[in-house]
Amino acid sequence: VREVPGAQRAEYSAFVKQMEDDIQQWIILFGDFEQGSALHKGQALLNQGKFSDAVALLQKAQGEDTNDKQIALALGTAYSRLPDETKANAAFDKLIADKPDVATLNAVAYEYATANRRLGDALDYASRAVEQTSKESLEVSLKSAAPDDFLRMKTLAEEWDTLGWIKFRTGNYAEAEKYLESSYSLWPRPLVGQHLANTYEKLGKKREASNICRALLSVPLFQQEPQIQDELVAIQRRIGALPPEPPSTKGKSSNSDQFLLAEDSARTFKMPRKVDFTGKSKIARFKVAIQAEPVSPVVEYISGDREMRDEAAELAKVNFRQPFPKEYPAKIIRAGWVSCSKFTNDCTLIFFPTADKPSYDSLTKDVE
Repeated sequence: VREVPGAQRAEYSAFVKQMEDDIQQWIILFGDFEQGSALHKGQALLNQGKFSDAVALLQKAQGEDTNDKQIALALGTAYSRLPDETKANAAFDKLIADKPDVATLNAVAYEYATANRRLGDALDYASRAVEQTSKESLEVSLKSAAPDDFLRMKTLAEEWDTLGWIKFRTGNYAEAEKYLESSYSLWPRPLVGQHLANTYEKLGKKREASNICRALLSVPLFQQEPQIQDELVAIQRRIGALPPEPPSTKGKSSNSDQFLLAEDSARTFKMPRKVDFTGKSKIARFKVAIQAEPVSPVVEYISGDREMRDEAAELAKVNFRQPFPKEYPAKIIRAGWVSCSKFTNDCTLIFFPTADKPSYDSLTKDVE
């Protein structure tokens, strides 16, 4: 029948539930399902510095799947780090010739920068990646931005770092500074901080170099990145600054320059509270589009306490401390929580972490 009488509603609901339970029987699986793949194992060997082992494993994997570009990229990287320049160049040239996406362009460019060779090609590839990603960012409407548009900021930060590091390698330290500062402000990772400290050192900016080194060295984050720690200590010694004590795992660092590293601080901003509301506190989610001056930030309310809508005007006045390289104009879009309390005169914005996919995925689920 097309309709169920009201008297049979409970019976009908029970029938539907029984049918759905019969169809949708799920087994929940947990774990890293890529862990056993050749690509995952090869990348793990690369991270461990076992380049010969990585080559052997990835060569076999490529023989089984000659069309897998990720395996080809990992194998080229392994060749580069052996080093076997001839085979690395052949692998990378084939990838570049095959209509590469921005991730491949950036990865190959970074490997060349790391090896400090073929810097002309590296500059070309990195510039192409930054240009394309920047252009895509400008085309995004804040109102209709999807999760992938927000996650593009991670890609842009990585590409800015690569291009900045290549410019450092070529001796163009002033240009390197612009890209590396932009990358570090958007996504303050230790490796980018090291690149930026190297650049400040070359520019004679000893105070700025020391500040970043001290901030990075004062927190316990080098368990898996000892090479970065060693380089930062070396920078401190070269500029005549005393390295800080080894990081302690007890409590939080009291270093006044901690904000230079911690992403939770780099993505936290204060603004005046202009909203009068009932209750003790209110919270809502907003999204923000940021461009280089003189373009003002654009802010939109997403969801949460409706009394917070008017706080958008104050958000648009915030100095988000985000530098931009001028060569390739871009638009930064981010989202986060704004919380206000009736007991303070300020409200606090905390952006989602740059690479936090679950938070950005959630934006489409409860937009009001």
